[in-house]
Amino acid sequence: MKLRVPSLLVPLLLLPGALVHAAMTAGWQLPIQAFGISPNETEGVRKLDKPPSASPFFRPGDELWDLSGVIKGSSLGYINAEPFDAEPAEPEKWPGQWVVWNARSGMIVARGEKPDLGMIDMIVEARYLPKLLRTKVEMVNGADGKTASASLASRSGEKGSMISNHSEMVVEGTIGDSDYVDERLALKWSAGETNWTLNCAFTVRDGERVRIARHTDATGSWELFATPTVEYLHGVPVASSRWQESAGALAIWPRPAGGDPPELNENGLVVGMYHLAPDWLERLGADRGKLPTTEVPAFFDRWAKEPVVDARNPLREKGFKLSEPGAFAGFQTSSGRLFTATNLEDWKLLQVLVDGGCHYLPVVLWIEASASGGESCGVVSRSGEKATLMSSRGEEERVFEIEPTIGSGDFIVDLRFRSDIEMSPGKFQRLESTASLLRDQPLPIAGLVLPGKEEQKVTLVARYKTQEEKEKEHR
Repeated sequence: MKLRVPSLLVPLLLLPGALVHAAMTAGWQLPIQAFGISPNETEGVRKLDKPPSASPFFRPGDELWDLSGVIKGSSLGYINAEPFDAEPAEPEKWPGQWVVWNARSGMIVARGEKPDLGMIDMIVEARYLPKLLRTKVEMVNGADGKTASASLASRSGEKGSMISNHSEMVVEGTIGDSDYVDERLALKWSAGETNWTLNCAFTVRDGERVRIARHTDATGSWELFATPTVEYLHGVPVASSRWQESAGALAIWPRPAGGDPPELNENGLVVGMYHLAPDWLERLGADRGKLPTTEVPAFFDRWAKEPVVDARNPLREKGFKLSEPGAFAGFQTSSGRLFTATNLEDWKLLQVLVDGGCHYLPVVLWIEASASGGESCGVVSRSGEKATLMSSRGEEERVFEIEPTIGSGDFIVDLRFRSDIEMSPGKFQRLESTASLLRDQPLPIAGLVLPGKEEQKVTLVARYKTQEEKEKEHR
């Protein structure tokens, strides 16, 4: 079996600058079968009598297999060769110290400098392996904090359902190339004599627990939470599949959204190396034959000994500045590598150009209505999409339905809503209107004054965080 990698682009290896890096050891808990390797049968793989070096990744009695014979550069043998190439180029030797398969832990373990491990990381890149999306829903009782939960796994883009005597859960999630997951949920459940229905959609980080609904009245309160987790087919979450040795122990080596965070070299520039399609310059609109060649900066010497195509002008035509001393962009057509040294602004633009970018849109919108009489309800949604929380008891049916849209400047929410919330206990009112809300600013949307009574109000509030703000919190 050969692992096929899409020919358009294979991102992303960020080099931590023109710095001298000590060797480090990392491990990837992934099914070795996914890479077409069978330790007993694959040519170039040999069994080891002992670990290549002391490491907490190894224990006495481990079954270890040397993979250095099948790791070539940033690929496994010829896996990146086009099927109709007459003579695929011989991949260069992987420059790290060693790479082995530990059958006990189910880990590919490697040692080398950080850029060397980045090459292994591209081989085992999460986006190219089959995955499932597991959704966990929790109901938390407000009185005692007791929790009931249900979880269901399904393939990306396909519906899954779980039905019991008193509840129903339908999930449909989509796994993207970033650390974020799009999710749609339809829930039904019974609590005493009340039947509840919730329909909502949200976008959250893989593994993030998000509140999706809440209700409070005189009889009690509850909150609903959802946690979508992306897993490989052997049940290991993607977010905890990459490990590193740190201070003599193992620690998760997290995968931040957009890749590992950039470091700056001594010139204050972000140094990067990207594996792209060989015709990337043509896709960019450039005539490669008319572009000059240039020598690479010294810190790229180990990957490019020969001159590369100067890609600075084609990138400047796309809006890049590349104006600082030491700024560089060169493309190695033989390997499809783009070498860059840019300021942070150009680096962010580069992520958009080579990997579709990271869109800093509000990803979780929370709309809540509260009444003077004590009832309140809230639902999560995405901009431009409806969300509904409905309850029924006998012939009585109540609805809280919202359709929010983010307005100008990411601080105004235009809202269509329908609400059956009680302004005061036992006083039913249906509100159906439109409003514009300032972010995090409660707005009294309706009021009622009865003779000799204080005014009863219904207040709406819209709360959300942009993806950019969530990224800052995560860091």
